[in-house]
Amino acid sequence: MFIVTPFGKDSSIRSALGFMSLTSRWGSLMFPGITVLTRDLHELQAIHSVIIEQKKKPGFDPKIIMHKSADDLVERKLIEIVGTEKMKGYKRQVMSFWQRYGSIVLYFDLFKSDFVPTVDRYRKIIFDNEIKFKANEPNDKKQSSINRKVRIENAAWYRDFVDGYVSNINLDDIDSTLKSNEIYWWFTGMKKPRNLEVPEIITLSRKLEFALTVWQSTLEASTHLLKLKKRIPKAKKLDSDEAISIFLNSVISRRELDDEERLERIVSSGLSLHNQCFNDGSFEKWKKDFSIWINNNHKGDMSIRPQRYINLHKLNRSKLVDISSIASLRSSQLLGALTDLHVDYCHIQRKSHAIYIQNFEIGELGNRLPSLSANYGGGRWGLFGYRFGASFSLYHSDKYKNVSKV
Repeated sequence: MFIVTPFGKDSSIRSALGFMSLTSRWGSLMFPGITVLTRDLHELQAIHSVIIEQKKKPGFDPKIIMHKSADDLVERKLIEIVGTEKMKGYKRQVMSFWQRYGSIVLYFDLFKSDFVPTVDRYRKIIFDNEIKFKANEPNDKKQSSINRKVRIENAAWYRDFVDGYVSNINLDDIDSTLKSNEIYWWFTGMKKPRNLEVPEIITLSRKLEFALTVWQSTLEASTHLLKLKKRIPKAKKLDSDEAISIFLNSVISRRELDDEERLERIVSSGLSLHNQCFNDGSFEKWKKDFSIWINNNHKGDMSIRPQRYINLHKLNRSKLVDISSIASLRSSQLLGALTDLHVDYCHIQRKSHAIYIQNFEIGELGNRLPSLSANYGGGRWGLFGYRFGASFSLYHSDKYKNVSKV
């Protein structure tokens, strides 16, 4: 039986520098209406069916759907839709159905809809700019037309990019993989091929993603070296391509995190990448390009709150730090600054127990050791690049095949 257990906030911090919070907001900018948790249109059909059934009852209150008790109703409806056998492919989830699908329910106004669309119709509602909405079906007409255009354009671009390039990535031979100019750009956000047409906001996001991946991985590996009482290596004099190769191979490596050589290679190549790829003034241009994109796409759009976008080039909440100011630091200053950012963010989250390094200069560690957050498998592409994968799996999933009631 598919069971949803109550959601409890984890005592740890998955992104101990606040990068996850930042990239989550970037995901909402690139794919408005879709979150990383909205991955299955059958589950959306199920919660929509329950909404319609509950609406028919006297004194209907939408809060009924938001309550934990609604999960049993949604689960039973999901079994009706996919069948008992396919239900075995659904993993147990910690978060409730509403926690995962509430945002898309509200964004597309499902409470006012009188029928449940097919999976193919849902695809058109969410991803087709040419759709002509039927009466009383879900729609995002209350939302910004600009947001709809951005979501559809970015999701369509990524589906094509998956078919053309991402599906060919071989993590067991990263050096050969990086010989593809398109994949090199996808990993690093640098040297975009002239013939590769990419939405501007995705171009900006890839450069940001790689910088965050390098910074966080370098701090995490440094913490493990301090735990082993080893000297922190300095940036090596490498060209950018060599540094990228060493960094990615070391991060992707299956060696354990107490492997000194692996840790040293991550740190030295990470610091080298900082010097050559981030501390070169390129993030000042990146910030200007981002501001231009916001002004071109959302200027005068009163259906959004501009404040949501103003700080997407900054880190932290209590003490906003401009990303370009981190990029402008010398490599000898970087780890100390990232440590301060980490400590500040943990305090903001009221999770001081999650601090893994208190003071970099004197090597004072916290209560725990970090894992290596970067993940290049399963569509993540660094730290939190999984928002691309979420848009893809919502549109196209093997779960949609051979299901009659769709």
